[in-house]
Amino acid sequence: MTIPFLLLHLLFTLPATATAATTLPGCPTHCGNLTIPFPFGTQPGCHLPGFLLTCNTTFSPPRTFISTGNIQLTSLSLTASTATILTLIARDCYTPLALAPNIPTIWLDITGLPYAISNTRNKFTALGCGTLALNYRKGQSDLYYTTGCVSFCNELSSVINGTCSGIGCCQTAIPRGLQRIETILQIVKNHSNTWSFSPCSYAFLVDQDQYVFKESDLEDFYMRDRVPAVLDWAVGNNETCEAAATNSASYLCGANTYCSNSTSAAGYRCGCLSGYAGNPYLANGCQDINECEDADTNPCSDICENTQGSFVCSCPHGYTGDGKKSGSGCNKQTTKFPFVQVVAGKI
Repeated sequence: MTIPFLLLHLLFTLPATATAATTLPGCPTHCGNLTIPFPFGTQPGCHLPGFLLTCNTTFSPPRTFISTGNIQLTSLSLTASTATILTLIARDCYTPLALAPNIPTIWLDITGLPYAISNTRNKFTALGCGTLALNYRKGQSDLYYTTGCVSFCNELSSVINGTCSGIGCCQTAIPRGLQRIETILQIVKNHSNTWSFSPCSYAFLVDQDQYVFKESDLEDFYMRDRVPAVLDWAVGNNETCEAAATNSASYLCGANTYCSNSTSAAGYRCGCLSGYAGNPYLANGCQDINECEDADTNPCSDICENTQGSFVCSCPHGYTGDGKKSGSGCNKQTTKFPFVQVVAGKI
């Protein structure tokens, strides 16, 4: 369900409250352990078009899924405009061992939604000895792009922990702006020569910040069925900041914010200005930060006065300096007595 622009405008112009809100009034703020900030939402009228999430309460704790599909969402970031999801792993194991069902082909499809598969956070990864993994995207009529990598190893001693250079593990980058990718896993041999330490081959898309290759992965990675990957998201339905700002009724960045054009997903992103924090997609979601409030982060060495979006440091009477911990601070003034020169004269 979409939000009519008139209703959306009214919701965006609600007065600010003492505590910065994260969602629209009356909307659920959590699904299990996951915070659901606007523009996302789990109920009609609580989200922007395309940002519907499904909260499945049959799990304990409840799990969150994108739209009405089966892509599980595990975290959301307003500042980075990212969403972490769990993606499937393509797998081919040595048949006599019957370790797990073989899944030679997998795909990830977010077509039509305001997301893109992050090319800066994710790496296409293949594991195993004698593994050929292809990652491709089909256009409407023919092949749009294809990439992949090959991983070999003849003995475990040649494998190096933390390295995906093609010995036991290989990785490659993906293009920017993808919304659908398909993975095909092929094996060069049937694992018969390496089954004792590498019984399977794997291919998957994974967040490079959340996966480090280990030698033990060759033996026991079959016990995992999903890995974390990252999506970029943007608002504005393919508009730029410049175009969106010309219509105040539909512009989605609230007060005390800045706008930046997305380089991955189609649209733009909003952020709180320096000195403010909160949800930039709500009318008054970005609230002033009281820099003087926390003694540990107080930027002033002595007197701190909070102002809208900033602060002022000063020194008490009898001290000089800029009053900043990162500056000259406050130093006690030294009293200088006037120098009196006595001249002895002759009578």
